[in-house]
Amino acid sequence: MNKPFAIFDMDGTLIDSMKLWRNLGREYLETKGITEDLNDILEEIRSMTVSEAAELFVSRFGLKDSPKAVTDEMNDIMDAHYRKESRLLCCCCLGGRRKRPLGTDLLF
Repeated sequence: MNKPFAIFDMDGTLIDSMKLWRNLGREYLETKGITEDLNDILEEIRSMTVSEAAELFVSRFGLKDSPKAVTDEMNDIMDAHYRKESRLLCCCCLGGRRKRPLGTDLLF
């Protein structure tokens, strides 16, 4: 059986991104000039999805953007981090040859 496979895992097994996710809310709010008294709301969003956090940010801070636009901006922030800062913790093999995924460092 010769089938190509891809595994996507962003919780620390292949790509250690948990610190980036924990800081996303603060990072996003800082881009909007909101920097004070964030600890309570950041604790509140810990178990929320990005979309749920975006809805809360819009209602709590009176943001003019829609929750969808806020979600898109937050996802763009994470995309930039993944492209610039994340490191792949193992190599992938396709067809017996090692492939280097775009924007990652291979550690082997």
